[in-house]
Amino acid sequence: MERGSMSRIWTKGALAAVLAAASLPGAARAQDDGYTFADAEASVPDDPVAALDSDTAALPTRFVARPLTLPRFWIRGDGMALIYRVPDIPFDDDGNIGSVFQLGGAFGITDDLEVGISNERLGATRAWPISRFGPNLGEGVFPLIFTPDFDYGDLPVYGRFRFFSSESFEVAADAVLVIPTNTDFQMRFGLPVRLRAGGLFALDTGVQFELLFAELTPDDDFYTRMEIPLRATINPVDALAIGLHTGFRVVDFDGDLVFLPLGFEAAFSMPFSDTVLVDFVGALEFPYLFALGDENDKFRSERWLMTFGARFHLGL
Repeated sequence: MERGSMSRIWTKGALAAVLAAASLPGAARAQDDGYTFADAEASVPDDPVAALDSDTAALPTRFVARPLTLPRFWIRGDGMALIYRVPDIPFDDDGNIGSVFQLGGAFGITDDLEVGISNERLGATRAWPISRFGPNLGEGVFPLIFTPDFDYGDLPVYGRFRFFSSESFEVAADAVLVIPTNTDFQMRFGLPVRLRAGGLFALDTGVQFELLFAELTPDDDFYTRMEIPLRATINPVDALAIGLHTGFRVVDFDGDLVFLPLGFEAAFSMPFSDTVLVDFVGALEFPYLFALGDENDKFRSERWLMTFGARFHLGL
């Protein structure tokens, strides 16, 4: 064999030996830790984008996996267009067609404390306020009422504190102060409850109270309402949530105005990163579908509310 060939063979052999020796400490550590190259390969997700959408993320794409409060240092901005037909005061057979565009927002101070100016609190029924000026659905940071008359709505400033949380059960407390830039002073209190079944189903319930300080009639200057919402949501896939809303609504606690609402909602969620998530929302609600009482036993399907819009979530 030629001298040059022998030299090349020895050179290659020496290089192979050096590389093998260098790999021995890492291999030994991997064996000591029980970690193999197969484990390393398995730890790489097939779809890195989908990995950001898991239920273990700070704010999951899957709606039923989300907490009652925004995670710490997360921001939510919501823009909703509302078209509705509601009765005047008192609940007669005539109604008004109204349209509103309202912007709201919220901020997670801690994982358990959320504050904001909005009607889009998770699990809570969207406000259906009634004042001495008639029905009013314009509420938010920037609420514009277009019809029946152009106006600026009210500011619902709220705080929510989650005081119990587990994998399948959460409870929080709401306090809302409505600054009457358009109608009347209002206060709302709630105890929202979220129940989960796996990653497929969630039920939002609890109790909500509303106090309105206004002269609705010459003999009545104080208005109350209580509601027990039942909002069932399923997530057949991560990005799609479908909800059915009903419950029990009592007006003024005198037994004359008791209603069973019904609503449908769908949301399509798009994660753009692990800190940016957008929900596109559409809903149809009948807040007074069935009225109970001595003279009010009838369907009220002519009272309805359609909502279209989006919720933007950003983690800081």
